[in-house]
Amino acid sequence: MRVLVTGGTGFVGSHTVAALVEGGHEVRLLVRAVQRVAPALVPLGLQAANLDTMVGDVTDAAAVDQAVRGCEAVVHAGSVYSFDSRDAGRIRQVNVRGTDLVLGAAHRAGLDPIVYVSSFVRCWPPTARP
Repeated sequence: MRVLVTGGTGFVGSHTVAALVEGGHEVRLLVRAVQRVAPALVPLGLQAANLDTMVGDVTDAAAVDQAVRGCEAVVHAGSVYSFDSRDAGRIRQVNVRGTDLVLGAAHRAGLDPIVYVSSFVRCWPPTARP
């Protein structure tokens, strides 16, 4: 099965890519920066040259539509992670709009399964009880 993975250069995404490849699946990566692929995946035993890598952004509808073409499934793990309140606009753009675009394109293309990976982080003062 050909699986599109967004966020494949991040921690969760890179391990997902490794598991998919180990399971015999073909992986297509949608990445913003191709130079991040090898540092993320080579330590996990993968060769970046063996992966179908497309440069694009999850907030670009045309790039997302192109990335899902020819795939049978998607794992959307692409997001911005930051505690800096100045990043709020970028977080909203990537995490909300990007998710809407990726999941919408995957649904329209009939991909199955569609997997969405999200994280929720909550910080407490070190003296507080969670």
